[in-house]
Amino acid sequence: MKKILFPTDFSGESANALPVAAQLARLFHADLHLIHVLSPVMPGFTIPLHHADGQYRQSVVLIEQAFEELQAMPCLSGVRVETHLLTGTEPGDLLNDDRFADADLLVMASAGSTGLAGALIGSNAEDLIQRARLPVLESNVAVTVSMAYAWGEEIAKHYGSSSVVSADLQSTTYL
Repeated sequence: MKKILFPTDFSGESANALPVAAQLARLFHADLHLIHVLSPVMPGFTIPLHHADGQYRQSVVLIEQAFEELQAMPCLSGVRVETHLLTGTEPGDLLNDDRFADADLLVMASAGSTGLAGALIGSNAEDLIQRARLPVLESNVAVTVSMAYAWGEEIAKHYGSSSVVSADLQSTTYL
């Protein structure tokens, strides 16, 4: 395993899953690619053309700051990290980007979509899982360093045995 993808929306849920991706990158001596997709404007919502360029530049600055904050997290110490900002695509389209064609694993957080939003558009994580042609690790719980280490060890032992591993282990305690 040489390349691990970690799509992020910079949410708390996403930050909670980062220690798992970092531990796997550490165990496999892999590069960790933090990816954010700056999606197009929602249908029916238009930005006046004279404001669009300024808003885009402001978004890029905020995203770069968010990447810097993630890279400062202690769990990434000693991990080779690259950041990528994809623009003008839907989150699931990162799977079609040539830079990630040789990726070995996709690690991501999922808070899940519920209610009307879930029924109408689903979740980004669900879309990525359905479209992915590489193993996926989905985490939907806050992860401690010891949990990340334990999960990383288990995945290292059994890599390739399943294409989707759900890290919903709230009742599990690791010492």
